[in-house]
Amino acid sequence: MSRRILIVTGLYPPNAPTATVRAPKFARFLLDRGHDVRVLSGQNLQFPAAVDPEIPTERITAVPYVRRGRAAPMTEADQPKPGAKASVETAAQPGGLRRLIWQLSYLPDPHITWIEPAVEAALAWDWKPDAIFSTGPPHSSHMAAARLSRAWGVPFVAELRDLWADNIYQNESFIANGVNRWMERRALSKASALVAVTEGSAEILARRYGKPVVCAANGYDPADFVGLEDVPALDADRLSIVHAGSTYNGGRSPEPLLAALALLKPDPAKLVVHFWGEDSHVPMAMAERAGVAHLVQAHPPIGRGEVLRIERAADILLLLRFSTEGEKHVVAGKLYEYIGARRPVLCHGQQEGEAADIIRRTGIGLVSNDPATIADWLSQKLAERANGRLPDLPAGAADGLTRAAQFEKVEAVLAGLFPR
Repeated sequence: MSRRILIVTGLYPPNAPTATVRAPKFARFLLDRGHDVRVLSGQNLQFPAAVDPEIPTERITAVPYVRRGRAAPMTEADQPKPGAKASVETAAQPGGLRRLIWQLSYLPDPHITWIEPAVEAALAWDWKPDAIFSTGPPHSSHMAAARLSRAWGVPFVAELRDLWADNIYQNESFIANGVNRWMERRALSKASALVAVTEGSAEILARRYGKPVVCAANGYDPADFVGLEDVPALDADRLSIVHAGSTYNGGRSPEPLLAALALLKPDPAKLVVHFWGEDSHVPMAMAERAGVAHLVQAHPPIGRGEVLRIERAADILLLLRFSTEGEKHVVAGKLYEYIGARRPVLCHGQQEGEAADIIRRTGIGLVSNDPATIADWLSQKLAERANGRLPDLPAGAADGLTRAAQFEKVEAVLAGLFPR
């Protein structure tokens, strides 16, 4: 049955980070299924209009707001480290009080100031949804959705693509994380159901709230690769290994690959590694220290369409993960993108958990931090390369991993909000 569904999210294309694709893909899915879909988002003009919103612009309301900045400048010593454990901040710690004030000033995220104008704009419509679907981060999206749910008297479902409180990447103090827990409970306790993108996160949310939680993974969209079926090799002469996106300043480290190249000593005319991203200088510096800079090239960030073309044209795609315990329950959307590109995957970082299990189960690549193992695998790939490119992965490896297959689970949750 067709329903009026409002998607609430602080970040939505076209002005959004290039990785912000799940929400527009879901909006398109619902529209194609016959639902009356509207989107309420912030107007984030600090991002270029580089991502396809997927639905007609008249269905999108983007409210202007001022993104909250830092309360005080951070020094290099204040910068949080990926995966660092939360601690109690005190004025006695170097930069501790300043960092705590900075964290508290923008919880749950720097987009918090979009909530008021968004709620006011939505309540002025002559259109009212049957249900609200919020997706975050930014988790201020759920706060806005909870307020609209109360005002309209309609149910809402909250999707957490990353955990809100107790997020391993937030690097927050114990106090700031406690405030986030309070904010999270106020918002999510009002939700009719929750959506997570990994089984680990789904289990955590189910224990925490005791309400229906569905795991709907990111998946990939076959339409993203239409026209790229016969794309020529990225490099006709050299085995090309590609990573596009942030390495989190090396927190997700390519050092195992670089160490393997130092062992393998491949002919530079036969192998090249490319890094595209805003911090591509970091892996380049690592390559210099490893003595393999002659095999590595660093490039600035590029648009999502070009990223997909390059990934499809590459021989091997590099998936970098943090080495932390919490990474076991994280599956980057990039992995599904790689699966859609049908290119072999080389994975470093955390060797266990859901992402590693997917790679091993589908047989699409190698999960290893051991330079010798990686060097042997690359040697095999160099030998296998024929006709100027490694062959595509079998199409069956992607079975059940499309976005549509995952979105059907979310649609079922929304349908379950209404009595038959």
